[in-house]
Amino acid sequence: MSESKVLAFTEQLEQFVGAKIDTTEIQTLLSEGARDRSSAFEFFKNAADHLTDDGKERLFTSIYSIIVADGLMSQPGRQFADDLARALGFTAAHIGGLMAKLIDSSHP
Repeated sequence: MSESKVLAFTEQLEQFVGAKIDTTEIQTLLSEGARDRSSAFEFFKNAADHLTDDGKERLFTSIYSIIVADGLMSQPGRQFADDLARALGFTAAHIGGLMAKLIDSSHP
């Protein structure tokens, strides 16, 4: 995983937990998790069951921000985002609205 994705992941996680996190620990966690995409997907899907609608949107936008952190959207990354959006119960229109917000926020 690229350094920019690790940093993006760390930043998003720090916002959720409200504390600083060592990027070395994150790199290890991500490299282990990268071997099993289904485990990562199941983790986020199960976590989403306990989130409000706003929390689900925050989870999706955080994950999406990590996926595109290095400026690229790979096919596996796009598939993961699409699968997660469906698992969160988002409609195509909802996803479109979230994407529009993400694009607007990335161009100040």
